Amino acid sequence: MASKRLLQRLKPYVPAQMLPAAIFVYRRIFLRALAGVHDARDRRRPVSGIPLPPASLRARVHTLPDAKSFFEVGRRWVSGLEAGLERADRSLESFTSVLDFGCGCGRTLRWLDWLAGRASLAGTDIDGECVRWCAENIPFAHFSQNDPLPPLEFANEAFDLVYAISVFTHLTESAQDAWLAELRRVTRPGAILLLSTHGPHTWPSLPPRYRQRVEQDGFLWVDATDNAYHSPAYIRERWSTYFEVLDIIIPHSVVGYQDLVVARRT
Repeated sequence: MASKRLLQRLKPYVPAQMLPAAIFVYRRIFLRALAGVHDARDRRRPVSGIPLPPASLRARVHTLPDAKSFFEVGRRWVSGLEAGLERADRSLESFTSVLDFGCGCGRTLRWLDWLAGRASLAGTDIDGECVRWCAENIPFAHFSQNDPLPPLEFANEAFDLVYAISVFTHLTESAQDAWLAELRRVTRPGAILLLSTHGPHTWPSLPPRYRQRVEQDGFLWVDATDNAYHSPAYIRERWSTYFEVLDIIIPHSVVGYQDLVVARRT
């Protein structure tokens, strides 16, 4: 994970004219070569149960293709979801219809197979290749591909639990508002939403000019890195247009560096 953190710290400082080349080298050359190494290693260590996604898909949702950390972070996010639900006086077992919004290649959803007999499970993502892999390898959930902007394919009030991990951390403000409205449409009154954000814990890694903007405005979109940053005050004020914000869990109590917003559909 060291190279992931290094890239996150360096990207805002890379000259704009060099950034496309730097991202191309990292994603298309470094990560592709690294994925090949990990795929060869995976073939020597078969996984029981749900297959392991190809390293190239793991890298898309996990930045690095390492299988061990892919498994570990998925398990930790389930613990994070459980911690968020405790703030709403709920448990995973109490829901009947669950949506993983931004499911990727199933890093978190694969650990919820035990819920399948109690609840219907669904995942949606913008990445068609990840969605196809999930549909072929995770039989206990329904998967669909979504466009960059709403709508989703689901009916009104289809879900009583929605979670989105590392999704609102990569949306512009207008896209954020569009998706919050859409998630309100597909959730029932009383539904719980667990949405991760880049909170103040992540701001020290930003250049001073960016840090000043997010501290002043409460929201920051960095086009060069496709990253969004939110202050708790901004979330409580703006997101309350769509949901009741019950709590915002600070980092380290969930999975490290992202906040977790706990909201309820009123």
